[in-house]
Amino acid sequence: MYELLKTADGSITYRNTALGVTYRSIHGAESESRYVFFEGTGLSRRDSPWRVLELGFGTGLNFAVTCREAQAAGVELEYVSLEPEPIPRDLWLVEPSWRALEFGTPLVQGSVRLKVEPQKWQETSLAPDTFHACYHDPFGPSAAPECWETACFEWSARALVNDAVLATFGASTSARAAMKQAGYYVGTLKGAHGKREMTVASKSEAAIDKARPWKRDR
Repeated sequence: MYELLKTADGSITYRNTALGVTYRSIHGAESESRYVFFEGTGLSRRDSPWRVLELGFGTGLNFAVTCREAQAAGVELEYVSLEPEPIPRDLWLVEPSWRALEFGTPLVQGSVRLKVEPQKWQETSLAPDTFHACYHDPFGPSAAPECWETACFEWSARALVNDAVLATFGASTSARAAMKQAGYYVGTLKGAHGKREMTVASKSEAAIDKARPWKRDR
């Protein structure tokens, strides 16, 4: 069900053969994670701690990239990820010690805390005004349509502090309209590896001032 793929930057990802989708870009899995999510949300500009909410743990590569960046910067990282259909732990692209994690229970190693909830966003209650970044990384609308609708973006918006940034590879008009309907300001950035665009969003217009506004009026 999981086909290993070596990508153009030397990192690996998997293809879910049952769904016909890959977890990261074949043009560079790790570089896509870093560019779209870590850099897209501007975490490096924040003080400690970094609090990240992720929709779609997948292979764990987004966490692995962010964990390394947090350790290099000497900041605390609190990372909460939702994954209703986890892949086998031995396929996770993380340091082996993180594979000891029990779903629903935080695992703390040094200044990093990881919690993976094996459930859908509709089943998950989060404290409001908590997270500094949202990695919106479910499968695309054809495989997970409920993750690209207004209700999902309203759910994440409630959990984010005012100047937090949501970043996603998604760039469809319907997804951006749903973000806007949920109360986000929406902006566009150049996509990873030649993809024309990606999307960033925030409840604060100033937080995404480096992006090109998408239909600025709300």
